[in-house]
Amino acid sequence: MVILITHQLQYLKEVDHIIILENGVIKAEGTYNDLRNSGLDFAKLLHDQPEEIEEKPEAQGFTRQGSVLSMSSTDEKTLDLPPGVDEQKSTGSVSGYVYSAYFKAGGNCCIVFMVMFLFILAQFAASAGDGFITFWVNLEQLRFDKQVKETLNTTKENDTIYDFNSPSNSVLNFTKIDSRKQSANDTSSLYDLFNFNRETCIYIYSGITIATIVISLVRSFAFFKTCMRASRRLHDTMFENITRATMRFFNTNPSGRILNRFSKDMGAIDELLPSVLIDCLQIGLTLLGIIVVVAAVNPWLLVPTCIVGVIFYLLRNFYLVTGRSVKRLEGVTRSPVFSHLNASLQGLTTIRARNFKEFDNHQDLHSCAWHIFL
Repeated sequence: MVILITHQLQYLKEVDHIIILENGVIKAEGTYNDLRNSGLDFAKLLHDQPEEIEEKPEAQGFTRQGSVLSMSSTDEKTLDLPPGVDEQKSTGSVSGYVYSAYFKAGGNCCIVFMVMFLFILAQFAASAGDGFITFWVNLEQLRFDKQVKETLNTTKENDTIYDFNSPSNSVLNFTKIDSRKQSANDTSSLYDLFNFNRETCIYIYSGITIATIVISLVRSFAFFKTCMRASRRLHDTMFENITRATMRFFNTNPSGRILNRFSKDMGAIDELLPSVLIDCLQIGLTLLGIIVVVAAVNPWLLVPTCIVGVIFYLLRNFYLVTGRSVKRLEGVTRSPVFSHLNASLQGLTTIRARNFKEFDNHQDLHSCAWHIFL
């Protein structure tokens, strides 16, 4: 059995069974004579087909003329292609469906939550190292103060002379000294509970540092593995949809638009998106960890932090509105460059003879949008 897929109606007389498709839907089927008598709009083309001119060796010129007439009688109907569709450009912020589709392509919910947990755990380990350094420094300072105090008490225990008439030895001064001692005792109570020696502190800080490095490596490996899986699945899905698309899709979408999706857009998903996404998550969690550590040391520093945060949020909104629109404009103006590149190379002689500048105009428009984004 031989299956012939064609738009050439002159071959329909030679087939046994005909199936007429329109936008992927079967409109009619049957033999050649049945379709001629069916009265369908598309079947009317069968009546307009001229009879085949028998080739004769002595009349080759008339045969060629007859074939030209046959083509000219059906070119208006067989070449009635649908008009091209302009490339769509979205507006506003990126919808949550785009992010969810990307993460779903990378894996299921368990994998996504595991990667996010590794990000949080890595930042917690890094912040724990900073906090333990502060604890260690204060512990060494208290240990040094106690040694100095014990040394002074032992050397001056029997040689101290008080002048009760001096204002510095008044009752008020003794009250201040007692209050300072009370606050120092309250502060050192935590350090007395976790009174580690210097060797133990070194082991603890080394363990926190090693844990931070290991967790960060595992986090990066899991994140980039998820991004690679998402990129591969998105490419396979797009390629499968292209191979299963109807002829109308290729008639309404130029080849440059398809090449733009498979080259530049997939390149951005493969190379740019993972690095930008990991920087965004890592810097955001690092900033949050710094704010928590600073607030634990001095809560009053949260006031200028909130003011600076509001200023940066307003600057971010101002940049995203402009940058997102310019990036979308650059992506739309890139497709005509791909579309006219092959045609320009094939018709380079005609372009030079007639001085056509259509490709130059498309390239200049894309270059303008690209330099604005830079």
